[in-house]
Amino acid sequence: MSFQLVHVATLAQADACVKQTVEWQEMLGKEAWRDLYVVILTVWAVAGANPRIEMFRQLMDKDQVGTHLITSEYPRDPNDAGHYLDGLSVIEP
Repeated sequence: MSFQLVHVATLAQADACVKQTVEWQEMLGKEAWRDLYVVILTVWAVAGANPRIEMFRQLMDKDQVGTHLITSEYPRDPNDAGHYLDGLSVIEP
């Protein structure tokens, strides 16, 4: 029974996240969506099969995934993640 509840909860969460992200994608438009960088904070236990990473891999332009989808086990809060984005201004022309 508990496995079934976890399964239902997981599907509900994934459905809501995908719907919201698609709304943001439409709101931003194609050009701004391509310029979007995504930083996903994760922990080692789910770093290899993180549902958020997989969601963005499916929704981002395929040629942007390698450069615009950033994952890290290090940052402990969103402020730490900002350090990754600060460095992009040095990398990007």
